[in-house]
Amino acid sequence: MNYTFSNVGNASNIYLENFKWIDYIPTDYVRIQKMTTGTWNQDLSYSVYYKTNKTNEYVLFRENLQTTKDHELDFEKIKLNKDEYITEICYDFGKVDVDFKECTSPTMKCKSFDILQDGEIFTNQTKTVGTYFGITAEAEDKWTTIVHRPKVEHPPILPRTGE
Repeated sequence: MNYTFSNVGNASNIYLENFKWIDYIPTDYVRIQKMTTGTWNQDLSYSVYYKTNKTNEYVLFRENLQTTKDHELDFEKIKLNKDEYITEICYDFGKVDVDFKECTSPTMKCKSFDILQDGEIFTNQTKTVGTYFGITAEAEDKWTTIVHRPKVEHPPILPRTGE
């Protein structure tokens, strides 16, 4: 399952400090594998964090990433306990100017569970948050996925004859 993110940024009319983009992974249905960070229209250095079902605080995954370069993040390389999985991803950009946004869309690749049924519905949620003189500006978005499991028809297996 692949997600492509768009319209992530600072749509306000002022700069924002502590600007973060957070994605809440629908962990009852999928597990994150990889992300591409996309590229962004302001030259900044940022960090990527994650949370798991066993942590209350964000854990640093990568730091000093440049917004002008598209990075591939392999979350499967993180050493987790057998019953632990990633629940959130957070990009921390710091201070961003007005109209900060992606130039190349970030993407997320997830592995869906084999037990998902045709017609099953789940939702991924994401948000941006930043501050301006202690006032918080926040925007949320979500999208819904409907599982489609095509019926696979196999040709009949005929008996073999001869040699």
